Amino acid sequence: MRMIRLFAVAGCLALSIAAMGCESSSSTPTTPTPAPAPTPAPTPTPPPPAPAPPPPPPPAAPATLSAVSLSSNAVPGQSQPQGTVTLTAAAPTGGAVVRLESSRSSARVPSSVTVPAGQTTATFTVDTATVDERTEVTITATYADTARTVQLTLLLPRPRAIFTVTSPTFGQDACALIDQGLQLDCRLDGKPSEGRIVRWSWNLEVRGKISTEKPDPAFNEIDTTCNFVDGASTTSDNDGRGRYVDLKITLEVTDKEGDKSSADRTVKLYTRSFCGF
Repeated sequence: MRMIRLFAVAGCLALSIAAMGCESSSSTPTTPTPAPAPTPAPTPTPPPPAPAPPPPPPPAAPATLSAVSLSSNAVPGQSQPQGTVTLTAAAPTGGAVVRLESSRSSARVPSSVTVPAGQTTATFTVDTATVDERTEVTITATYADTARTVQLTLLLPRPRAIFTVTSPTFGQDACALIDQGLQLDCRLDGKPSEGRIVRWSWNLEVRGKISTEKPDPAFNEIDTTCNFVDGASTTSDNDGRGRYVDLKITLEVTDKEGDKSSADRTVKLYTRSFCGF
């Protein structure tokens, strides 16, 4: 019996201890959950660095001669074409003196021309002379050890037909039939013609025609027949010098290069009662 009590007491004691253990276990404090750390503020982006200043420009290259040119590369003698010199850059302080030369005395240029400071061009005049044949000229410009050239062709002066008509009897711009109508008394002179003329071609016309070509400007002692004036209408001259018909005279001149010019006029041909007038 006593033994049973002991067991019972022991059992109760064991239960009490166990209960205390449970209470002790359930009363252990719980560790609190830490609060989340605050999100750090973003780091500001630094501004981009200022751009580097541009490098200074390189020094300008010194001016040299670019070209020499002419307003016309082919002119007749006595013309004055204009020349132009051009630099690669503006002329320096004090200007740029460009030396000029011509290969022929028939085309004269000044010894030099000055390009003003800060400018790139300057002009000059070429004085040309009359030439007997086509002439080639080289004009040279030099500056800063640089030379440039341009070609100029001098042409013969343009031909121009000019003539006079003279009758020993009736004076200027008149002719007359003589020798029974077999000759004209007028003298035709093409010497006033301009240019380097090598041929003078004459043509006279009333009803018929008289044509000739000569190496010299004069045409005198002109042979004809009555057929030259046959059937032409005559007019009485108001000054009482007799009746006349209209005579058309044409001169064509040709120069050394084959260029031509012509001129014509109508004069009075006095019939003097020849050829049935």
